[in-house]
Amino acid sequence: MLAGDIPPPPMRARENWNAGLRFFEKARQSNFVQEIMYPLALWTRAKWSETQEKGIAFLAHIEDSVPELQQCLAETRNDQAFVANMLLKMAPAIEQDLSDDMAGFLRSLARRG
Repeated sequence: MLAGDIPPPPMRARENWNAGLRFFEKARQSNFVQEIMYPLALWTRAKWSETQEKGIAFLAHIEDSVPELQQCLAETRNDQAFVANMLLKMAPAIEQDLSDDMAGFLRSLARRG
């Protein structure tokens, strides 16, 4: 950014989720999945932490969504499972319907062995 530029407004939860899903899809198609997932997980954590701090009013079903968000952010590892779990758990928070295939795919990637 140039000195004196006004920073862009924070992304809303729906924008975070949509951008995260697009990045996740692109990363999964790459030959460098493991190398890309760590920075993507850091970005995901930063954006959803910002939502937790400043944007919970943009979440649907706040009483259910905020504890889910806190639980997701409590995970300390920054990896593919973290990103998949965040996408899976935050879909209802932005009223995003996932197909059964997509939900199953994210659920399988979110599992920790």
